[in-house]
Amino acid sequence: MAAIMVIFSFLVSSIPILFYIWFVWWLDHHDREPLILIAVAFFWGAIASIIISIILELIFSIPLVFFPEGVQNIASFVVLAPLIEEVVKSLILFTLFFHRRFNRTLDGIVYGAVVGFGFAASENFLYYTSTYFSNGLGIWIIVVILRTMFTSIGHAVFTSITGAGVALMKFSRQRWIRLLFPPLALLTAIVLHSIFNLGAVLTEYIGIGFFIISMLVVGVSLLAVGIIMAFGLIDESNCIKTQLADEIRTGTVTENEYEVISSYLKRRTTSFKILSKHGYQTYRQATRLMENQIDLAFNKDQLNNTTSDIKRKDLTKNINELRDKIRNLRKQLGQAAELIR
Repeated sequence: MAAIMVIFSFLVSSIPILFYIWFVWWLDHHDREPLILIAVAFFWGAIASIIISIILELIFSIPLVFFPEGVQNIASFVVLAPLIEEVVKSLILFTLFFHRRFNRTLDGIVYGAVVGFGFAASENFLYYTSTYFSNGLGIWIIVVILRTMFTSIGHAVFTSITGAGVALMKFSRQRWIRLLFPPLALLTAIVLHSIFNLGAVLTEYIGIGFFIISMLVVGVSLLAVGIIMAFGLIDESNCIKTQLADEIRTGTVTENEYEVISSYLKRRTTSFKILSKHGYQTYRQATRLMENQIDLAFNKDQLNNTTSDIKRKDLTKNINELRDKIRNLRKQLGQAAELIR
């Protein structure tokens, strides 16, 4: 029975998390991040960050042994854990910052959420197994429900706030925003995480009613991040329309393609029409055509918003290469291109 519950704990700590990650990845429908980078972000959260965090929390909690148990728990869960965990989780975001596919503000939120979900998956597994062996099946069920609905989402939302700050550091044109917002976003994530943990600690020591603090922190944070994501998607849509408008004159984008590219629903509908009529290989070529056109729009937008000569040179090269790829893909599509045109 013990082995079965360990396996079951692993499944219930992983399956909901994978669904959450898929949903966040799916939401970024204009320019979805490569799965390899999503995997890097996830495993950083699930393996590297949780190991580093546990080690650091053990080291920094050593001086707390001289204080009463209540003080130790508050200091550990309300101060040390949020500070260490949010800083460690964010490290991969500053690495992904340099990748060329980190090309929109929304990407910071997506990668941050994935890192947080990865961390939550491993932490949940540890909590689920320890809860079962120490408190039994009944408490285990309650812990699974609460951590799946609140703690897991909390980890993702808190780190996605840091991700938004990192993205602003890369894409904002105002120097003061680039300098101020990354540490401010990280501090916000730490404070929100700390308040969430405070609610959990008060619930354990005083009563279940205090868990409403944690629920409110997650709910308000999730709403705020959701609003930011909505504006990010609108901004991406406007960018595509604006930057591809003048590509119609050169033939890089046809008028009908422009109408299709500007709408996620039309892109999906057109892709499935090609799939049903011409098969998977042609479907992939059509998908790559549209992906390259969207990349072209985002590269042009970055070119308009950078003053670095080195970046401008690289972006100009990318833009010319994308235009060539688009023309070649259209030729390869042959008659299937008519479904987009």
